[in-house]
Amino acid sequence: MRRAFQSFPMKKILFFALLSSPLLSLAQDRLPRQLTVKKGFYNHTELGTLLGRVAYPFDRSVVYSRSSFTANTFNGYRFSRGLIVGATVGVDWYARNAIIPVSVGLRGDMSRGRVSPHYALDVGYGLARLTRRPEIVGADVNLSGGLHVNPALGVRIATGNDTALILSIGYKYQYADVLTQFNAGNTIRNVYNYNRLALKVGMSF
Repeated sequence: MRRAFQSFPMKKILFFALLSSPLLSLAQDRLPRQLTVKKGFYNHTELGTLLGRVAYPFDRSVVYSRSSFTANTFNGYRFSRGLIVGATVGVDWYARNAIIPVSVGLRGDMSRGRVSPHYALDVGYGLARLTRRPEIVGADVNLSGGLHVNPALGVRIATGNDTALILSIGYKYQYADVLTQFNAGNTIRNVYNYNRLALKVGMSF
């Protein structure tokens, strides 16, 4: 069994926070404080990085840092400032597996200002369609995805014309497994429980 877990590199988190501070100050100084929100279609597209520390499967005392790419797009309907309901599809790269998460999602802003706290939640299933199946002589290898959960908090900075810049930090969980069935009858299952810190930058309209 193989698990990905535990603490995250603090230097990268601090860098992300320092990078966002000038943007927040600039937005607060130059933009009006009130924002009119319209009901209707809403899109939120993000790029970012997944950060974590991974334990070596044969020696749990050996831990190394891991970072990988993530991207997703959310499409839904805005009922109010604080409630947007829709669906999310994306792609996440891990150590050996590339997962396509397909989720039901929620988005929302928590204040009326041009600069507002923002929340996001995605829950769904990760598809292992992009992972290349290893070729093992005398064995059949089956790759499977599983439960995907991604809550996040961040800040939304209105940029005009119903668009906004969104910076977020969140937690991402993804289950996956690899089942290897040998012709001799033996079976080996490798289970992956990915736990990652997700730092993302995106645009909404």
